[in-house]
Amino acid sequence: KIAYFYPFIGQPLLQNSEGMEERMNIVTTQNVGIEYEIASLGTRYVAGIIDVLALFGYAILFLYFADQFYFDDWTYYVFLLLPLMLYDLVLELMLDGQSLGKYLMRLKVVNTDGSQVSVGGYLLRWLLRPVDVWISMGGVAVLSIIITGTGQRLGDLAAGTTVINLKNRVKLADTLFTIVPDGYETVFHEVDNLTDKDVALIKEIMDEANRLQNNKAIELLAIKVAHVMQVQHNLPSRKFLETVLTDYNHLHAR
Repeated sequence: KIAYFYPFIGQPLLQNSEGMEERMNIVTTQNVGIEYEIASLGTRYVAGIIDVLALFGYAILFLYFADQFYFDDWTYYVFLLLPLMLYDLVLELMLDGQSLGKYLMRLKVVNTDGSQVSVGGYLLRWLLRPVDVWISMGGVAVLSIIITGTGQRLGDLAAGTTVINLKNRVKLADTLFTIVPDGYETVFHEVDNLTDKDVALIKEIMDEANRLQNNKAIELLAIKVAHVMQVQHNLPSRKFLETVLTDYNHLHAR
C-alpha cells in the first residue's frame, strides 16, 4: 500500500488498495508534485535489451576498426572493455538517470523520495550491476524487483533509488475538467480564492475517496475547502465539493 499525503488537508487520509500499480510522487523545481508509475519489469527488460544491443553494436564497430588499424594489446583492451564496463554509469550520470534504453523507453532512475540521485547513488547501482545482471543473468535483479514490489533491484536498494516510467498517463478524468450545465449560475464566487493546484488536489482526493468509499475524507476536505474559501454553507460535504468544482470550471475554464 502507498499512503497519499495531502498538504491541503494536513494529514494522510487515503491509501491505495492492494493490487494497484505502484506509483511515486516527484516534486518539480516549481514545487508541483507529479505522480509517476514505477517502471514495470517488462519495460525495464526491453530497455536492458536495447542497451545490450547498443553495446554489441559498439563492439562490432570497434572490432572492425581494430582490424583496419594496428592497436597494441593495452590500447585494444582499454578501448574495448572500458566503454562496455562504464556504459551504464557514464550515461546515467550524463543523461540524468537514463541510459540509451531507458531514454527510448521513457524510464528514469530517481531516489525513492523523488529527489535527484547523487553521484554516489549512481555508483552504488553500477557496482552491484554485475551481481544483479551479469553474473546471475538478470535473475537476482528480477527476483529483487518482484519481492520488493517497488521496482528495486539490489543496486537500487543499496542506493535508495528506483526506476520510474516517465509516460505519465493523464486521462480526462484526471484533469480539472468538470461538465458545466447550460445556463449554470455560480454559487460560490469565493472559488477565486483557490488555485488550479488546489482544485486539482480537491478533485484527486474526491476521486480517491469515492473509490475507497472514504466519507471521512470527504467531510474533512469539505471543512478545509470552506475554510480556505472563507465561506459558510449548509450543503452536504460531497455536494459542496462538487459545487466548488463546477463553479471553478464555470468561472475559469471558458
